[in-house]
Amino acid sequence: MNSKIVIIFGVVVLLLIVFGGGYLLLTNKNTPNTATPTSSTSATTTSASSTTSTSSSVPANSILTADAVSVATSSKKRFADAQARLSAWPLWKSDAQFSGLFMTFDQYLILDSVNEIYVFDSASDASNHYTISVSQASGNSLRALVPKADYQGALLPINSEFWQSNYVDAIQFADKNGGSDFMKTNSVTAIDANLLRTAPNNYLYWVVTYKTSENTNSLTVKMDAKTKTLVAE
Repeated sequence: MNSKIVIIFGVVVLLLIVFGGGYLLLTNKNTPNTATPTSSTSATTTSASSTTSTSSSVPANSILTADAVSVATSSKKRFADAQARLSAWPLWKSDAQFSGLFMTFDQYLILDSVNEIYVFDSASDASNHYTISVSQASGNSLRALVPKADYQGALLPINSEFWQSNYVDAIQFADKNGGSDFMKTNSVTAIDANLLRTAPNNYLYWVVTYKTSENTNSLTVKMDAKTKTLVAE
């Protein structure tokens, strides 16, 4: 009798273990994995953080966010200082006229980070440019007599009446007129911002050129230096 009770009790325990274990397995199988949403939320946060970091990667001293009106004051002072230094140069020609301003930036477009090269030409010297390179950062300058055949070729004299904008105006304008999109799809390594009289009509323009590392592709945007409008070729 006692042996039968023990056997029955053993069977009951076995059934409880089998069916109880099966129930636990089913319960675990159907319970959502709460770690997955947590992981997903974490990934979303990281992505948003990365996006924010990218959008804020433009440096505070970028030309693209600079105030062109404020920059105009320092630009005019550098030009006046350049003229004063040239006029004191023993090689200077008194009839020389301003004929161009040339700058080259890297792809980061940092404000006041390059040299401005002012070019003057004299009717009494058909072979050479009278140039002065001025550091935007330090104000230091270097005068040089450069053969026209070696640099920029023949240039036309500039009437300051039509020079009503600066390089910040020009680069910001170019950025909004194709430059930004071009930089997103090309490996741009240099950006020229040049002020000179050129085609069409030999008017005074800012010519902004985006150059790639492969030198196989480029983009040029021209802005009228007086009206700050797009120039169509």
